[in-house]
Amino acid sequence: MTQRPLDGTSLAYTFDDAKAASATTTQYFEIFGNRAIYHDGWMASAFRGRVPWNMINAPRNEDFGADRWELYDLRSDFSQARDLAAREPGKLRELRELFDQQAAANKVLLHNASSENTRFPSLAGDRTRFSYRPGTIAVPEKEAPNTKNRCARDRGAHPCTRRRCAGRASHDGRPQRGLVAVPQPGERTVYRLRIFDSEEITLRAAAALEPGDHVLRYEFTTAGAGPLPGGKGRLLVNGTEAAGATVKRTAAFYSKSTRRSISVWTPAPHRRTTARPTAFTGSIEQVTIELL
Repeated sequence: MTQRPLDGTSLAYTFDDAKAASATTTQYFEIFGNRAIYHDGWMASAFRGRVPWNMINAPRNEDFGADRWELYDLRSDFSQARDLAAREPGKLRELRELFDQQAAANKVLLHNASSENTRFPSLAGDRTRFSYRPGTIAVPEKEAPNTKNRCARDRGAHPCTRRRCAGRASHDGRPQRGLVAVPQPGERTVYRLRIFDSEEITLRAAAALEPGDHVLRYEFTTAGAGPLPGGKGRLLVNGTEAAGATVKRTAAFYSKSTRRSISVWTPAPHRRTTARPTAFTGSIEQVTIELL
């Protein structure tokens, strides 16, 4: 396979001269059909009506030629407050032609974002059972079990051989949404479900774990169909239900930065008042998640 040349301009010339004029005279941009071109102080851009991180609103049609282009002179209007497209049609036409050249040279294919053309390969695939070992760090959401709005079972074998086992045994999420099993020192096992900033549910066992081998399990059963069905959550310790709660609504999606980790703590506070602990001080055989 032949290596394609790397585009771009080295920054080395700025190291010895912070006031050096920019060596980059042309730069194109495109994502999901939103596109722009910069050249010699001018910038032309076309916005398709949907920001890239908005995954809900439907995209516009495929007639990219009907998109409205804007034109700005960044030398005197860096904040892009004055659209000069109507006043400078010749300059706009010049920059649009330049964008087409840059797009062709860099193999840019204009398209609307959809679930079909933005899907990436996933290790999760159609699997319904996942097992993780201690030390698993930051498994990306698309590679992790898809537990959104469906019945699932989260089971962990935790041999707690010390008198005081503390720390996060398993957690998934960011401040927006997360769940965590927490055998706390001298306290009871806790399972916390956070649904963005709208709701937080804490299941707390009646008794603290004694030294020895234990199996902690969380089960969620949906209440029915629909986008946010809610359901019933149960915390089980060694096969016996220790706590339960009704989940009024579930999360239709997670944060794009959601990660799953086992026995270690990554920057993902599940409640704003929770201190950041160290890694789980007991031992974990494995954590198994089943999609039911």
